[in-house]
Amino acid sequence: MKIPELLHPILLAALLAVLLSGPTYAGETVKEFEIAVAKAALAVENSDYAEAVRLYKQALDLNPNSKEAAAGLGIAFARAGNLPEAKAAFYKAIYIDPADVRIRYELGVVMYRLGALQDAKSYLTTVVEKAPDEELRAAAKKYLALIAGGGSGEKQKFALTVSVGTQYDSNVILEPENPVAAPPERKSDYRAVLSADGVYHFLQSGSTTADAGYSFYQSVHARVHDFNVQQHAVKLAAAHSLSGTSQLGLKYSYTYSLVGSRRFSSVQEVIPYATFEFFPKSTTEFHVLLDVNRFYNTPLFPANSDQSGNDSTAGVIHTFRIGAATVMSVAYDFDINEADKRYWSYKGNKGTLGLQSGLAGYTGTLSLSYYDQQFRAIDPGYKRHDSMQEYSIGVSRAVARNVSLSLSDYYTIRDSNIPVYEYTRNIIGLFAVVHL
Repeated sequence: MKIPELLHPILLAALLAVLLSGPTYAGETVKEFEIAVAKAALAVENSDYAEAVRLYKQALDLNPNSKEAAAGLGIAFARAGNLPEAKAAFYKAIYIDPADVRIRYELGVVMYRLGALQDAKSYLTTVVEKAPDEELRAAAKKYLALIAGGGSGEKQKFALTVSVGTQYDSNVILEPENPVAAPPERKSDYRAVLSADGVYHFLQSGSTTADAGYSFYQSVHARVHDFNVQQHAVKLAAAHSLSGTSQLGLKYSYTYSLVGSRRFSSVQEVIPYATFEFFPKSTTEFHVLLDVNRFYNTPLFPANSDQSGNDSTAGVIHTFRIGAATVMSVAYDFDINEADKRYWSYKGNKGTLGLQSGLAGYTGTLSLSYYDQQFRAIDPGYKRHDSMQEYSIGVSRAVARNVSLSLSDYYTIRDSNIPVYEYTRNIIGLFAVVHL
């Protein structure tokens, strides 16, 4: 379409205004950006990592698509020991320039230090294959040799994670399969929660590792104190790397629970598993869970022991990376529960879809699952059939070195052909998590 001649002077004037004003604004922004990056690099050299982080973030505000600023921010976080934030910054840098092998090397080292050996191997292998710098390739090869020998990164001998926060529970239930064990009038409530999870890496030799751990959990309700839960768990785990792409492992745990200060249950669990890397940037785990469950009667749960029995589960989890900062998982489990009382026995099928993604220092998680349970006959010809849908979403962010805040929402819908077992439940939680 031809532009009317009357508009030509107007368009020329507008174009002239843009040409005259644009360079001035852009030049000022570029100057501020360059100053921030230069100061940040100097701060890293002087080991002032907090100042370097502030300046690199300032540079990214001025130019969000700067690979230099994103990579510099990752280096500053890594030098400060804040590996989760370093990982997020390097993910951003790789997203901007996927071909930069130097950034891939730095991210590979961070993943190695975090103990994510498969991811570290993927990034470092790319460096060896594509880096033009012989010195950089040699450095990557050293880490790959450690990984091949079963190295487990720079894990401390002892690690402790402490979580403290609050939850709102719209329907306080202890046993999902037995919601009617609660008082007839189901109640919503707030609760404070404290948990601690400690692990001691007592063996890190070659391709074999072994850990021992202990976990503690305590909830305190605002009103329904009979549902305060205290839990103690002792854990053992061992793993052996057959190669850089496969691993065999075994886990054991014993969990003892009290509800309202009364003995409620004890569970022993054994999990043999095997993981394989069939494709790049993905892992597949095959596992078996063998549980021995013992439930104890209390005044609030007088028939609790009827659910005691054994549970056997076989399943598979496939995890794969999408892009630089997103991980997806797909899982399926089939389980058979053999309870002391026949009517609590069932067969179940469960499918789960999970997603985790990092962006600008935040980590988001999403999970969806569907669980179908076919119980044995209560009476001849009459079987209970339940299905449970679970949805969860969460977001977390590191607020200081080794400290993060997380917000989550967990929603459950349970359907049954016996109406008394049907319910919905929503749990909203806010937690501070400290890694020591």
